[in-house]
Formats: sequence, structure tokens, C-alpha cells
Amino acid sequence: MRFIFLPLYKNHLFKHAAIRTPSLLTDGNSTSYTNKVINWGIHKYHALEKAKEGTISHKLSVYGNKVLEKISQDEWFLKSIPKQENLKASIKKVEFLYPSKLDNVELLNHLKSFAVEKMVMHQKYLYLSILVLPVSISFSILPGPNLPLAYNAFRLYSHYYALHGAKSLKYLAENKDVKIEFLKNEKLDAFFNKIEKNIEYEVISPSQVEELLQLHNTEEFGGENFYRDLERTHHQFLKAYESEYINK
Repeated sequence: MRFIFLPLYKNHLFKHAAIRTPSLLTDGNSTSYTNKVINWGIHKYHALEKAKEGTISHKLSVYGNKVLEKISQDEWFLKSIPKQENLKASIKKVEFLYPSKLDNVELLNHLKSFAVEKMVMHQKYLYLSILVLPVSISFSILPGPNLPLAYNAFRLYSHYYALHGAKSLKYLAENKDVKIEFLKNEKLDAFFNKIEKNIEYEVISPSQVEELLQLHNTEEFGGENFYRDLERTHHQFLKAYESEYINK
């Protein structure tokens, strides 16, 4: 299991989890009422995705996925991390891949505080999603797909997995039984030495991002998932940058 950390933008660390063992992502069984509600919401969301092409439900899922691209990359990152119980059963070592400009101790401290912050946030919004579930279900009496329920079901699903991902990240960063292998990379060092001035001024050119995106062809960087996450992060950053500095 490998994590990739890149200081792409000023005051922001790009994070990616490369999972090489699919079985780590399986869910354990739970009989708690909360998990039954959560699993119901997940089932409802997946039902929309599997709807026949051309139907209103399918169109709704396509539109919904576009909306979901606006969700923070940090949340997508957390959702990609396996649950803690799966990690405890089979993970004794994880790899951290990053450029030399990042310090080991500072990186670990950042991940711990990041994990705690996100645990609090996603737990809060998970329970909020559960509380408003009866209200969103009530819209089922209206004709057509239940849009509030569909959205709420996904957010419930999303906060649930992000919460567990944050717990897992904290476990990996703090647990002495898990060995962390810090891997520095010459390709990343060369790239970040070249663009350091751009990062200082909070902007990276499209050509420089494209150069970094080409690393996805190398297995050590996580393949297509790395490409997708990095592309999403840059798109979100540019939107935020335009709103803050250009559109004023």
C-alpha cells in the first residue's frame, strides 16, 4: 500500500492512496442500526448508477456525478483508504512517496492533524445526513425521481467512507506496529526543483501539470487513479484561484 504526497500548491498538499490489494476495500458485516441506514443509502445511490441508459434515473446519476466532481479531492482521498479493521488484519508496512523538499516529521504531523480534523467534520455531516433522511424520503410522494433522497444518500455514503478513511490514516500515522517506509524520488525532486518559483506565487502552468500527469504511466505513481485525482485537484485549485484573485 502506497501513499503519494505532493506539495503542488502553496499551503496545500496533494494526497493520493495507491491500493494494490483490492480485498482491502471490502466491507465487514455490521448489524448496528446506523450501519443499516448507511448501507440502505449506499444501495439507493448504486441503484441510480445501474439504471438503464436513457432513463431519468440514469440521467440523474450522470448529472449527479458531474456535481460530485466539485467535492474536495481530500474527501475523495479519504474515501479511497481501506477501513481500519481491514488494515489491522493485513498491513504491516506502508510506503510514503514524496519529493525531498518535504520533511518526514512535518509530513507525519500534518497527516495526524489532517486526519483528526476530517474525522470531526465527516462524523458531524454523517449524522446530519442521517437526521435529514426522513425528510428526503418524504419527497417520494411526488412524481419523478426523488432528487433530495438521491443526493442525501450519496452524501451519507461519502461521509461514511471519508470518516473511516480519516480513522485509518490516523491509525497508520500513529501506530508503531505499522512500518512507514519513506521513499524519495528523483523524478519528483527534479520536477519540484524546476517549478518551485511557480508554487511560491501559487500558480502552476498547464504544461507543468501535464508533465506531472505523465507520471501516471509509471506503476509507482498509481496509474489511472493517480491521473484522475491529480487532474481533479488541479481543476479545483484553478477554480478557487480564479474566484479569489481573477474574478474580483
